[in-house]
Amino acid sequence: MKRGLAAGVFRHRYDPLQIYITIVALSAHHLNNGHTLTAIFGVDLLSPAWRADRRAHAVALVLNSLTGVDSSAG
Repeated sequence: MKRGLAAGVFRHRYDPLQIYITIVALSAHHLNNGHTLTAIFGVDLLSPAWRADRRAHAVALVLNSLTGVDSSAG
């Protein structure tokens, strides 16, 4: 985080522990509750395709918050 800020790659200063906990939450909640959420929403949250989309979304969300750049475009 310090190197990213110093290099100008990261534009926003966040607590690294908070970023870590956010990444864990974005990465695990849908897996830990996959069967229940699949039943509730009618979408197979455990399918490889949905998990790949979810991963791309989570990565883009974290990078967007740190860099201020829309990393989901393109």
